[in-house]
Amino acid sequence: MTDPSPYPPIQPSPESPPAGTSAPEPAAAVADVRRTALVVAGLLILGVLGGVTWAFTAPTTQITVTDQIVGFTQEQSAGLFGAVAVFVFVSAVLGLLVGLLVWFLLPRSRGLSGLLYAVVAAVAVSAIAMEVGRRIASARYEVDRHTPGVYDTLGDIWLDGARLGDLPAPWLLLICAPGLAALVYFFLVSAKSDPDLGRGDLPEPADRGPVYVPGSMPPVLGPPPSGPSAVGGPGADPQQPGPGPHP
Repeated sequence: MTDPSPYPPIQPSPESPPAGTSAPEPAAAVADVRRTALVVAGLLILGVLGGVTWAFTAPTTQITVTDQIVGFTQEQSAGLFGAVAVFVFVSAVLGLLVGLLVWFLLPRSRGLSGLLYAVVAAVAVSAIAMEVGRRIASARYEVDRHTPGVYDTLGDIWLDGARLGDLPAPWLLLICAPGLAALVYFFLVSAKSDPDLGRGDLPEPADRGPVYVPGSMPPVLGPPPSGPSAVGGPGADPQQPGPGPHP
């Protein structure tokens, strides 16, 4: 049975991949690895800088050492919250930067996987900042617990007495950075109008050529037709005047 359509089917080009598929991109995979390494290095640097910033900007307080006890007076204990507040601010900045880094440097991971990357990376950066800051603080402000006196120190940001309900939560300050990183990532996702969030992994629609609707005339390309149907010739519309003089 022959095809009644007078128009031959359009054959796809042999050079083009099938519709809905894309050619392998080894260069893109290499670029992803490089960007991931760059992000990891940037996160390590951010963590170290965050710890150094906290150790040198947090307000100090004093601790009293006696023969019987080592601790803080009521006035001295009020200064412990200054170090905590500064670390919360540093963590917020770290979370903001982590969210931006993951979004812009890992565009092919945008979506749920990118959000998970941002949260996990923010936790890691915050932990690095906490550890670096505590080590620097202990080196700068040494307290001799065997010699009575009053010593300058920084409040600890590993909150030994903190609790989250019935659960001990000395790590409570570590949730500040991932919380803000997730918030920044959600904002960037909502501000992106592309359906693929800029990943570029959606297949492009196949070029199927012109579409002919049954019962309609196809587009005519080229010079106007000539012959029996030309204006003024045999078979022309009698209402249309032909060439020549007219009354």
